[in-house]
Amino acid sequence: MQTRMVELREKWAQEGFAEPFEIRMGVNTGYCNVGNFGSDQRLTYTIIGGEVNVAARLESVAEVNGLYLSYETYAHVQDMVDVEQKEAIKMKGINRDIRIYSVKGRKEDGKEKTTVTKVTKPTKKELTEIEKLKEELSLIKLEIKKLKS
Repeated sequence: MQTRMVELREKWAQEGFAEPFEIRMGVNTGYCNVGNFGSDQRLTYTIIGGEVNVAARLESVAEVNGLYLSYETYAHVQDMVDVEQKEAIKMKGINRDIRIYSVKGRKEDGKEKTTVTKVTKPTKKELTEIEKLKEELSLIKLEIKKLKS
């Protein structure tokens, strides 16, 4: 997902979207309740439980465009991902310290590792240059259209 988001941000930047779409992800493993909750008039499909709260807290402290795993999740995927262990933190409403692992890329058997590249927002100068290039491109397209006529 991280790699695809990098690709999408680059594509959208080329299409002129100045504000990048940024995400944070937190993943935890544990027991929870999933299903339809509420009355017949106000039924909602949702997920609840302490482990869900841990995932939400991980998401809230994750770096922009980052993916944070709890130890419980990391233990299941440690052979598949490269991580950086972060300092364990206390979280509101959680009565234990949470060990955090920031995913840096995916391990691939015998292949070069996939890594996630941080994409920064373009500066005002870069945005101005992009706008000038778009205008020039529009003029070139008009000239080509005239030549074809």
